[in-house]
Amino acid sequence: LSVPKDIAIVGYDDMPLAGSQTISLTTIRQPIERLAEQSIAALTGPSGDGPFAALRILVAPELIERRSTLGTDAANKPRRRVARS
Repeated sequence: LSVPKDIAIVGYDDMPLAGSQTISLTTIRQPIERLAEQSIAALTGPSGDGPFAALRILVAPELIERRSTLGTDAANKPRRRVARS
């Protein structure tokens, strides 16, 4: 099989190696800093529901499109799309 001619591949977490010229892997990037900020705020902030209240934190991931899904003729410059929550 040939990537992306026969099959498209998408990774998760956008590790530094994913954007290398050799790999050029389309990936989903999580906003780690935003997740951490919201988690800390939830743990340290006031909660009227008690210490074991359920909490839902939603953050939009970002799709970084690279050659593993765009085809061999596509430029290596990543395109970014942010999901809407």
